[in-house]
Amino acid sequence: MLKSIIGVKVLFLEKLFQHSLFDCSLFVIQFLRRPVIAAKIYLLTTPFSLFLILFFLMFHVCEAQDIYDLTRSKEYANYLMKTKQYDLAIEEWERVIFLEPDNNIAKKSLIRAYSETDDHDKGIKRIARLYNSTSQIPNNVGMEYVRLLLLHNDLEEIEQAKTQIPSLDNDQKEYIDLNILLLKSDWDNAKELYDALPNKENHLFDGYQKIIEAGINIKHKSPALALLFSSIIPGTGKFYTGYYFDGLLSMLMTGFTGFLAYKGFIVRKEKSVYGWFYAGLAAGFYGGNIVGSVKSVKKYNQLENQKILEKVHRLIKSASF
Repeated sequence: MLKSIIGVKVLFLEKLFQHSLFDCSLFVIQFLRRPVIAAKIYLLTTPFSLFLILFFLMFHVCEAQDIYDLTRSKEYANYLMKTKQYDLAIEEWERVIFLEPDNNIAKKSLIRAYSETDDHDKGIKRIARLYNSTSQIPNNVGMEYVRLLLLHNDLEEIEQAKTQIPSLDNDQKEYIDLNILLLKSDWDNAKELYDALPNKENHLFDGYQKIIEAGINIKHKSPALALLFSSIIPGTGKFYTGYYFDGLLSMLMTGFTGFLAYKGFIVRKEKSVYGWFYAGLAAGFYGGNIVGSVKSVKKYNQLENQKILEKVHRLIKSASF
């Protein structure tokens, strides 16, 4: 039976090929007699023959191997997850869900893939289309949804999800509360909650003790101290926060314009336009140096907090639900 089918296909291709050759021969003959009409006929008939050939070949390839069946799509999607090709994995999990709409494992993997990308907002919108309400989200998919919300820093939505996702156990709820406190940089309350955990051995809380201790031990710089340093010696407030180039620039500009103002007043006293001009510049640089020192402290402290928050995000991403 198989040989008969193959024979029919080969014969069909031969006929199509012969038909194309016949078209070419006919075109040459007709072109010599009526070139315009011949050209029109050839352009209309030849593409149709080629279309039939291509269609037949495509049908034969698809019949030989179906690469879009459900099993292969699942295998390929898992492969893409393992190789960290998350954008492609999202497309493949979408195909699986299309073929099997009630597959919550596929939905969980889809949301997991969104968590690994930077497009968390798109993942949140996608889960809203997968389920009509948060209360319909099963536990395993719900925790992946919580991961997305934490990475997106959507703290209000997390609070609602915690109460609406069905069958969350106490450890999962405490995990959510702990991460909310950490994302707020509320290190002291986070430590208090962690110390009171009845089940610290749960893998959900691995690594959190070190992060909480690092957050508590952050050495923040004092804005008042930076202001004092810059008031006495311009630029030293920025030295205090580690911005040495900016500090040196403030010191040189304030000192140089101050010197030019002094030089002008020495020559023409208080009537010196030159002196007043550079005195104004020096005052501006001096004031800017003080304000800039205070801002550099705020920037320094924010960066120190951000380093800890990046560690929190890495822990959230690596959590196994």
